[in-house]
Amino acid sequence: MTNNWKTIQYISAIVATSAIAILWIDDVVGILIIALMFWLFVPALIISTVSFFLSLKCNIRHKRILLAWHSLNILALILWITNPNSNCNADIMEKHYESHKENFCELYQYVNNHLKPGCGISLEFENEKVSIFHVIGENGLWSNEWNPTEERIDSLLKESGLNRKNLDYIKKELKKTHCISIKAFDDPTHPYTIGFRRIGMGMYSFKIYNRILSADEKKIINEDCSTILYTSSVVFEYSGGAIGNQCFIGKEEYLKNKAKKKHL
Repeated sequence: MTNNWKTIQYISAIVATSAIAILWIDDVVGILIIALMFWLFVPALIISTVSFFLSLKCNIRHKRILLAWHSLNILALILWITNPNSNCNADIMEKHYESHKENFCELYQYVNNHLKPGCGISLEFENEKVSIFHVIGENGLWSNEWNPTEERIDSLLKESGLNRKNLDYIKKELKKTHCISIKAFDDPTHPYTIGFRRIGMGMYSFKIYNRILSADEKKIINEDCSTILYTSSVVFEYSGGAIGNQCFIGKEEYLKNKAKKKHL
């Protein structure tokens, strides 16, 4: 086996490990980086796969090292894929909503009571830090911030009528319900949205209305491939992001199973 081939195998293993590490740190950013640099990661994956099988006959030290390395990469990738927080579907959302619907309502009421008249917020946390903070002010215009600085967070809190104590409470309550975001308005005629999970570039959310939806509204929701009407005031919603699938995968199957259970 030539030294060049050995070097290529080690470089491919390093690239594969880097890709998996990025996915563990931030799956959304990781998927985006891998997609943009597919010309690097795809060849590394192919070479690592070939190298893994060639190393199974671990009769020399070089092969034993590569076999252990590839095995750890495979294990890390399997754990990332099977991580419960890396999966979502309508059945998972139904179970989660039923377990936490009172908490969602209490959190919304808390936010609603502290917002300035005419204001609204869209607030998301990542690793217990504010990653997205949008505020619609009394002038009806949105102030949008991604990964805001601490100074900017203070400014947006003041604009919305909230403070650091309110922010800490919101973060604590979202963490308690294993959710990551809330979008709410001072006006109770608007629905509020609890962000459940981000999978890749997509977001699964609970959109909750403070009233019974009309027949026309239900029809629009049912015809939209990205939303599932769970109750007459609760909608499961999927936002696909800039790239990828834009529909709620498994919607038809979930609704069919739900209809069957209803008639049992």
